[in-house]
Amino acid sequence: MLCGFFCDTGVIRGLCDSKDDHYDACQFFFNKYPLNSNDYYIAKPVEEELNYYKLQLNKRVIQNKKLDKKQFKYVRSVENCIDLYIRNMKIFNCSDHGASHETKLKDLILDLMSIIGHHSYNLKMDTNIVANSVIWSLLIAKSENTLITVDYMNIIRNRDEIINAANFCLGTEICLSMLYLPEYCEHHLFYNFFNSND
Repeated sequence: MLCGFFCDTGVIRGLCDSKDDHYDACQFFFNKYPLNSNDYYIAKPVEEELNYYKLQLNKRVIQNKKLDKKQFKYVRSVENCIDLYIRNMKIFNCSDHGASHETKLKDLILDLMSIIGHHSYNLKMDTNIVANSVIWSLLIAKSENTLITVDYMNIIRNRDEIINAANFCLGTEICLSMLYLPEYCEHHLFYNFFNSND
């Protein structure tokens, strides 16, 4: 079964940065659903956030007076991993699907701001990414459309409210699930542990 996955920024960061809190969960998920067997998408805002993250990693290395070779190698490996995943994922661009969908995206972003937030750059980006994933789920038909994220506070906690607002705003029932990778990983590891002891 071919699945369509729409990645939030934290998923790719977590996948590529071994020091990230969500590294194990992201690795687990991508091992279970490999990139070459499933369709993975990102939105332009995800690419922008990842490029900003790489810039911040480089700044930290440069600001460190002693340029530690180990740290430099670590930063390069994170950058290369992020670049590899960006190149191998499809970039969803709503404007490729016509002006009417761009209008729907803008309306949806406005509606979701009251749920996810808009008081900081990160909240605005979260809102934009979620709105893009909703429009993507309408336009890219897969047997399963899933937004994967490591953001519980802004996305998963508001999942039902987001779906309801999207259904109302777009005048149609969307078919998009939202998956919190740390919980998914924990559930599967727990399940596998107890099934292996039988």
